[in-house]
Amino acid sequence: MKKLVLIDADYLIYYSCYNKKDEPVKSVEDVYKFLNIYINQVLKKTEADLYMGFLSIGKTFRHILNPGYKANRDYSNPKVWNIDKTIY
Repeated sequence: MKKLVLIDADYLIYYSCYNKKDEPVKSVEDVYKFLNIYINQVLKKTEADLYMGFLSIGKTFRHILNPGYKANRDYSNPKVWNIDKTIY
């Protein structure tokens, strides 16, 4: 029987795209490579055959538990990528 692992895709996308201070901005290829490595490590560690990622829409339970959740993030100058190819 196949084994399925569930992944918090909100976290995964944030973590893979986040740049630490003084770190160069990641390319789309860098993020794609990181995502593949991360997912393969999760599959190996959990001995799963399949994975499914879930994204939230709007506010989550975290906002109810902590009204200040994400309050310190600066959304005034977002990094924008111009993606000119489809990634599979």
